[in-house]
Amino acid sequence: MGAVRLAVERPVATVLLSLAIIFAGFFGYRQLPVSALPEIDLPTIQISANLPGANPATMAASVATPIERQLSTIAGIDLITSSSSTGSTNITIQFALDRNIDAAALDVQTALSAVTRRLPREMPAPPTFKKVNPADQAVLILSVQDRTRPENSLQTIVDTLIVPRISTMSGVGEIQTYGSRRFAMRIQFDPAALTARNLTADDVRNAVVTANSNVAVGAITGGDRSYILDATGNLETPEDFAAIVIASRDGLPVRLGDVATVSASYEQLRGGAKFNGEPSLTLAITRQPGANVVKLVDDVLAVLPSIKQSIPESVNITPVVDRSESVRHSVADAQYTLVGTAILVIIVIYLVLGDWRATIIPAVVLPLAAIGTFAGMHAFGFNLDNLSLLALTLATGFVVDDAIVVLENIVRHIEDGAEPREAAVTGANEIAFTVLSISVSLVAVFIPLLFMGGVIGRLFFEFAVTMTIAIGISAVLSLTLIPMIAARVLKPGHAHDSSRVARVSTAAFGRLTGRYMRAFDATLRHRKLVGFLTVASIGVAVWGFTVVPKGFFPTEDTGAIFIGTEAAPDIGFAEMLKKQDAVARIVRADPAVARVNSFLGGGTGNTGRMFAPLKDRSERDSAEVVQARLRKELSQIPGISAFPNIPQNLQMGGRASSSNYQYTLSSVDKDALYDFAPRLEARLRGTPGFDDVSSDYQKGAREVMISIDRDAASRLGVPVSAIRQTLYAAYGNEQVSTIYTDADSYQVILEIAPSQQMTPDGIGRLTVRATSGASVGQLVPLSAVVRSTIQGAPSVVAHQSQLPAVTISFNLAKGTALSQAKPLIDAAATALDQPATISGAFGGNAQQFGASTDSMPILFLAAIIVIYIVLGVLYESFAHPITILSGLPAAGIGAVAFLWLFNKPLDVIGIIGVVLLIGIVKKNAIMMIDFALAGQRSHGWTPVHAIREAASKRFRPIMMTTFAAMAAALPLALGLGAGAELRQPLGIAVLGGLVVSQVLTLFITPVVYLGIEGINARLRARRGGAQVRSLPTGDIPDRVAAE
Repeated sequence: MGAVRLAVERPVATVLLSLAIIFAGFFGYRQLPVSALPEIDLPTIQISANLPGANPATMAASVATPIERQLSTIAGIDLITSSSSTGSTNITIQFALDRNIDAAALDVQTALSAVTRRLPREMPAPPTFKKVNPADQAVLILSVQDRTRPENSLQTIVDTLIVPRISTMSGVGEIQTYGSRRFAMRIQFDPAALTARNLTADDVRNAVVTANSNVAVGAITGGDRSYILDATGNLETPEDFAAIVIASRDGLPVRLGDVATVSASYEQLRGGAKFNGEPSLTLAITRQPGANVVKLVDDVLAVLPSIKQSIPESVNITPVVDRSESVRHSVADAQYTLVGTAILVIIVIYLVLGDWRATIIPAVVLPLAAIGTFAGMHAFGFNLDNLSLLALTLATGFVVDDAIVVLENIVRHIEDGAEPREAAVTGANEIAFTVLSISVSLVAVFIPLLFMGGVIGRLFFEFAVTMTIAIGISAVLSLTLIPMIAARVLKPGHAHDSSRVARVSTAAFGRLTGRYMRAFDATLRHRKLVGFLTVASIGVAVWGFTVVPKGFFPTEDTGAIFIGTEAAPDIGFAEMLKKQDAVARIVRADPAVARVNSFLGGGTGNTGRMFAPLKDRSERDSAEVVQARLRKELSQIPGISAFPNIPQNLQMGGRASSSNYQYTLSSVDKDALYDFAPRLEARLRGTPGFDDVSSDYQKGAREVMISIDRDAASRLGVPVSAIRQTLYAAYGNEQVSTIYTDADSYQVILEIAPSQQMTPDGIGRLTVRATSGASVGQLVPLSAVVRSTIQGAPSVVAHQSQLPAVTISFNLAKGTALSQAKPLIDAAATALDQPATISGAFGGNAQQFGASTDSMPILFLAAIIVIYIVLGVLYESFAHPITILSGLPAAGIGAVAFLWLFNKPLDVIGIIGVVLLIGIVKKNAIMMIDFALAGQRSHGWTPVHAIREAASKRFRPIMMTTFAAMAAALPLALGLGAGAELRQPLGIAVLGGLVVSQVLTLFITPVVYLGIEGINARLRARRGGAQVRSLPTGDIPDRVAAE
């Protein structure tokens, strides 16, 4: 190749071009954002709607269902799920990966505008939506405390001074306030006092609405001067509201304070948060899809000092959970692994070559290829994450392959007496085709990955392109920079002045080569047996991939434990708070836990959550050990279930749950679904392999069904709407007015006195005014027109794809793979006689696991076909690509065997390793076959002589490149440092495949080669082609030559 000679003869240009690669790489590295994984966020939008006081069934029927039907007209939706609890509905729309999130948001806004007219008029505000994935964990959790002021005052500071500053920052998706203590004016009326004064709750409502007015009063502009008018009317204090006149009795005013208690209170009475046992407000900051985690956290933490300057000094803001810490540690350890791997590879090269000059030459390629790859990553818009660094780490073992092959050939020519400069040109040109074949075929294996869709395709794309860039740079440097350096560094006769390491290495390789050649000759004497074993290995590999346990993604130690709590659906708030505090005390007492943030409130009153960041890795056990320990200790608390879970960097799906995996049941028959789901949940809870089993369906909630006697109501002149309105005023937490201030606006809430909210007995004592008939104007007790019965009801009503649904969440016990969970669930459902009207399917991460498992055979087959095509084009042969690919089954067997040996499932990361193996293991065959074909074509060797010469001459570079690749995979397989759980499956798969394939392909490839050459010879004979002339066989064993 002219490029080789040009590079050798123009060293300045070669060096300057190499420096250009370094400068471009450093520039790209500085610009690369840092994250845990490539950006694979699903375009997701969440809609929130509120109707205070409405039960879950009402919210599902009157709010969720109309919105879902309207949304179903939008194109590109993969899944619609909803969850309706008391007073609130959350609808999650998950779009296809290729759907633009901004365009999808416009479609959702249009749909909500169209459906608003069909929603209940009592809703205080229309539905709102935001672009965020509810299943995505918060990236930063802050605790805000102030022991000197009321919590509602602290909430005002949070709402007006802290949240607005953070929410407008780039990348912030949503800021949730857990344990919200937002100020509200609460009016709690006494039914007896109202009745005694011939008043109703409706009279109280009307009086508050008319008295607290903020209507504009205009301006005077007719004279010489203009005047802006204002009038008192907006009430702000409890005393202002207590003075409102409701009516006049016996000439005396009846004020609001006479029949109700007015107090400065909270919007939500049943809720709250605690940080390390002290009351606090918790801010959970989530990111928008595509936002960089580390940059977002850095930006928020950077703005906190300026925020603290604008708030009272007594207010403390403490980071509780920082998800970027685990990302930073994981990426940093991946970088350390990269450097350590590079050093290990260089040591291996030195031990093999035994010459520091020869070692420096391929070692130069390592940093150049890595640094140059950063420039390519920046050009493609990639992140510096675990997968891209994983690709670079593995590439350290592969990028030197080309350099080693080129250098070994140059050294061989020098040892034969050639001058270094001529040896550099001749050796590099001689091996150039082999280098290109190895590099192109290795890159070709990634071509199917580049066109894969879905989550797996997003993960594979960045890995594949990063590896391709590194290999491409390595190939170019190996054919330009390596010959140039070799021509000036290597000395004539350097082999005779070798060091002790070189002498030991040469002697060891000599002995190893001799033993290999004896085994090689024995193999050729039993070709049929080896051929049979080669065919059998295909079946063994297929069987291994079929039976090996499979998973979706490794469970990472992210440095935190999130705990979901759940008590009986009818538990009171005070009792729930006691049990939540008991759970928090046990969690805080664990030696691995750094701090605990606990909170109650949300859609249901019987659930809570906790965030427990863990101490540094050096001070604690692994997160899985801590999780198991907490699970055991928390199970001892009576009356509450706690589900400790390790938050993961990859969390798919639209449902938030206390566990990593979900299985969703749906049916058109709601009664059958609600009967079957609890039984399946109980069955799975007792099935080995499942931990932390729970569901979003809980029928233990107590519902008071109020039956209206319409005949009695008509007879007494009481409208049904008035009855419902009175009940809503008493128990619906109804917002009847609004307080407007310069900083914010606050609700005025009307409800019955707390003493009347203990039991349903007070319903009958409420009164409503008759509007027609003989009793017009008189008060009618509700006991005369309604009847109350207590029954069970679900605390949450969920839908999926507009059908009633129940989602069962679970974690897997240690040693249980996700592929083993589905058969266990199916067996449990069959044992319980699952009705035909009910269908079940995985959701979230488990759903993506099914997609990855289904695509795995297609991916492997596509990779093999692409490599076959590339090799066929390179060698102009239909047959010899089969020879080169004959070692693939052995690599597959090794990968599966090592994963099974180390009790690791074949997950997405392991699949990447297997795909990579397809490109790696054939390099041994390429080096061997390329030499043999060249010998046959150039020297007229017989196939036996050619393949034997190839085996002998190429044994050392084959072993060198394999040792280098194994050295790159070894640190990954050892699983050291943060994020090691993610890297280890790939390292184990690659290491296992290399070990087994290295042993087997050195013997399988020659046999397959000779078999194919025999077929070719017979075909040539039939066509009357020329015979291949024989050569003297004095240096070949007689029995082999006779073949």
